[in-house]
Amino acid sequence: MIGEIAHFFSLSAAVLLIITLLLNTIFFFSNPNSNQLILSIRLFNQSCWLIFVSFGLYIYLAITDDFSISYIASHSNSQLPIFYKIASIWSAHEGSMFLWIVFLALWSSLFINALDKNNPLKKLTLIMLMLVILGFLLFLLITSNPFSRILPFGVMDGADINPVLQDPALAIHPPILYLGYVGFVISFSYVMAYLCNGDFQIKWEEDIRAWSFVAWIFLTVGVTLGSWWAYYELGWGGYWFWDPVENVALMPWLAATAFMHSLYASSKSNILKTWTLFLGIIIFSLSLFGAFIVRSGIID
Repeated sequence: MIGEIAHFFSLSAAVLLIITLLLNTIFFFSNPNSNQLILSIRLFNQSCWLIFVSFGLYIYLAITDDFSISYIASHSNSQLPIFYKIASIWSAHEGSMFLWIVFLALWSSLFINALDKNNPLKKLTLIMLMLVILGFLLFLLITSNPFSRILPFGVMDGADINPVLQDPALAIHPPILYLGYVGFVISFSYVMAYLCNGDFQIKWEEDIRAWSFVAWIFLTVGVTLGSWWAYYELGWGGYWFWDPVENVALMPWLAATAFMHSLYASSKSNILKTWTLFLGIIIFSLSLFGAFIVRSGIID
């Protein structure tokens, strides 16, 4: 029953995001009103909380060994410590996408509520963030549903987590790396909002500088942990040695490092503005590429 409740909350979040996007489409063709934005943000916050609660319930299902859930039965076991039961959630594709969406909602809700209410890019940024979250949420629920049941009775015990992944780094490395990946949805959405707004006199760089720096720190720590983990666990022969998973994580980091330098320069003068806009879009695109190339099974 708890699995169905968690599933319902995720579905409700998707429906609420769709309703909010439709309302914003209607508002776009009406006279601007501050109450419209307030309503949209409140609905958006509610959808984010639904995602958080849904994931919290999913953690409870993993801890309590609900092996009627297909994903939990395939990647956990009753003999595992609670530490690994929780970490098993993001040990494979469906759970990783779920964690990715949770972090998307977290970053987005923090940023949109921190923006000044009179910010000319706030409304468009909110729309961009909602589109990204809704796209991932629909992808998860339609093609990679983590709530699928094994009918009619489930199994007695789970298949256990991959032995290679039974390491404390599993609980630390993926969440930190994902926080870095997903954090650049802020720069992506803000840049897209700036371009769609069309007023190129707006000074937007300072609004995302601190947020981008925090995301870069998470990404740096995540990539460093990943290279260290690959070295001692998989024995690639060196701290990097062309581990394919770490290579797809390195690409967004290189773009993010260039973006941070370019963002600082363009915030102080008009130089590198076009380059900064391009990098703001390409970082998140490379993050998406890295996530899907690893979790799609192309790299096994």
